Amino acid sequence: MKAVNFKDSNRVFGKHEDVYQTLHALALGNGIIVSCWKLSLMDSIRIAFTGKVWLSLKTDPVWLPPQCVSAKKPFHDWRP
Repeated sequence: MKAVNFKDSNRVFGKHEDVYQTLHALALGNGIIVSCWKLSLMDSIRIAFTGKVWLSLKTDPVWLPPQCVSAKKPFHDWRP
């Protein structure tokens, strides 16, 4: 999977960083950040067969922020 730029993005994270890939995102201003990811052919096949997507985050070991993984564009419902 690879993060991709999208029409509604208004933030860029990790630009010009050696250890991170650039992440284009939509910051809604209410604490919600949305990014878009494109599946490789192998990712698509793997998900079609297993029905599973794995999510990894680096965060505080005690506190985990809420997350949402979606196959459809979610942010139109979240706009303030």
